[in-house]
Amino acid sequence: MTRGYPPLNPITPDLNRQIPGFGIIDIEASNWINFLVMGYYTKKKGEDFCVLFENITECAEWLFEKEQPHDIIYAHFGGKYDFQFMLQEYFTLRDKYFIDSMIPRGSGLLCLDVSTVEVTRRKPRERRLIRELEDGTYLVKKRTISFRDSSAMLPFGLASLTKNFNVEHKKKEFDFETMVAVTPELKEYLTYDLKGLYEVIEKYYNWPIIRGAGFASTIASQSIKVFQTYLKKPIKSLKDDVDAFVRKSYFGGRTEIFKPCFMQLEDNQLLKTFDVNSLYPSVMRGDFPGAYKKRTKYLDVDAMGFYDVLVEVPEMYVPPLATVVGKFGRLIFPTGQFRGTFSTIELKYAMTLGVRVIEVYEGIVFENAGPIFNEFINDIYEKRKAADKESVDKILCKLILNSTYGRFGLRRDREKLIIDDGRRGVMFYSSHQTNKGEEFNLVSEPTSLDSSFAHVGIAAWVTSQARILMHKLYMQAPDELWYTDTDSLFSTHDYPSNQDELGELKFEYSCDAACFLLPKTYLVNATGPLWEVLGSNGKKVKDDEGDTVKTSKKVVMKGFDKRKIGNFKMSDFFTALEGDLRYMKSVNPEKFATFKTAARNKQFLMLKAEEPREIRSRYNKRRIIKRAYGQIWDTEPLHIVDGEIVNAPEAN
Repeated sequence: MTRGYPPLNPITPDLNRQIPGFGIIDIEASNWINFLVMGYYTKKKGEDFCVLFENITECAEWLFEKEQPHDIIYAHFGGKYDFQFMLQEYFTLRDKYFIDSMIPRGSGLLCLDVSTVEVTRRKPRERRLIRELEDGTYLVKKRTISFRDSSAMLPFGLASLTKNFNVEHKKKEFDFETMVAVTPELKEYLTYDLKGLYEVIEKYYNWPIIRGAGFASTIASQSIKVFQTYLKKPIKSLKDDVDAFVRKSYFGGRTEIFKPCFMQLEDNQLLKTFDVNSLYPSVMRGDFPGAYKKRTKYLDVDAMGFYDVLVEVPEMYVPPLATVVGKFGRLIFPTGQFRGTFSTIELKYAMTLGVRVIEVYEGIVFENAGPIFNEFINDIYEKRKAADKESVDKILCKLILNSTYGRFGLRRDREKLIIDDGRRGVMFYSSHQTNKGEEFNLVSEPTSLDSSFAHVGIAAWVTSQARILMHKLYMQAPDELWYTDTDSLFSTHDYPSNQDELGELKFEYSCDAACFLLPKTYLVNATGPLWEVLGSNGKKVKDDEGDTVKTSKKVVMKGFDKRKIGNFKMSDFFTALEGDLRYMKSVNPEKFATFKTAARNKQFLMLKAEEPREIRSRYNKRRIIKRAYGQIWDTEPLHIVDGEIVNAPEAN
């Protein structure tokens, strides 16, 4: 028997909604790990309330005093940094405090909940109970403060936030190399950080669209709340078995190399890069799956559903359907016969290109919920277009638009981290040491989302349509396609450019040379607008008519430190493409270890040593087949026969 979950219901906007009270904390430390000073800021009855502490224990205890009025306290990127200090401090004060739970998010924490404790003889409510003691009394939570990472709501650096939100206290510059003691300058810097973040979050909460919808702890959850103010009727959630079936069809964008290198040809042709304006929001204007209807073994591509099928993809340069191969889950777009789970909209499109469905194993069909996003997408996008550049409206509209669809695809099953007291069942166990030499056990327990609503069919429908839109663009000029990454492409084709309309291509910049070594690993010599962005790395050259042209080098290398990759040259990439990878090496500098890394190493507040980085693998999503005139290499799609890739790239 599978579980049922509540629906997603409409929300009536309320602009008179009370903004939650909150405070701000921030920690400054020399060399990242040597604590210097900590600050707290809030507004109390309209008055500034700012306190600095040169002792972290004093701050930890003070935060629970009555003078500190709020139970929500933000730290920007605190889930990766500040919370490590807080966690250890409250653990050393465990006779007074109980670390309730920590919710992981990416490489950090979304929140850290800490409660004061007391002993009572009266049996408490479940939400307050910590445990029953041997003498029959109960250890209970008295007051809980939730420390939250504000970057989950506003995923930008504090400098850009204070600038773009145009708050009074903009982030100041500071020479951290010389920061070894608490000085008046450091106190001023910290105070501006505290007040600036408070002013940003205050503006965020007061933005009418967010205030009307109500408040959430992440931008994805916040986006759903905003969408609910446009929703006309409830959307039913999916049961676990339906979720599991549909989820097999849910994956993201296409990142693929078609031609590994480009050199400007004799006709002065340039390689151009384009981005689709708000790709995912643009494909959300149409009908979407709603309530579960039935399981079937009859394929109806005009129905709204998802099917587990065996397909045959004919020979073509850019195949439309994906499958996952290998133990690391490599996503490829092959030709030949292979099995997969696809949306009906993607199958129907593929069939117009000659793809055949050989066998149908099972399908799930949904009711048509209609164009549930249209009003939401159109209204928010129009507000974004009308907003001033880098204004609050512009930033938040873009965030809301781009964050909505993914929330539908979240897994319900999550984890929380707790301090083991020896009485709780655990999934994962590891021993940790505080900076004071005390050991504790950090363990993982299963939990579920506060709101159990999820409809992965909606998320999968969005990504299916996005891949279709991109494939239609590829097919306009497949022979002129070099590289694609989700919503962008490099091509010599002259696509029309439209900077404003949803789903239309906008021109970014041109290249006179490029080398694509791996997905998200390439170097281009760019001309035009990119100079304005990367001008410091650029140079001026003469064109054939003797006019000065501005050019700039852009290097993208996933996993490499951005500060180190500027030294790579085009010749390094071409040499690597030939098979010689010895020059594709760098060193990521020493840096502070995030919460996740520290937990893995069982030591918080640690510096991650310099890390050698090198490229060891070669491109394996398509087969490089020839080298042609002008340094233009080509590729062909992988081909599957009887479950095996028959033209697999050479081993590394």
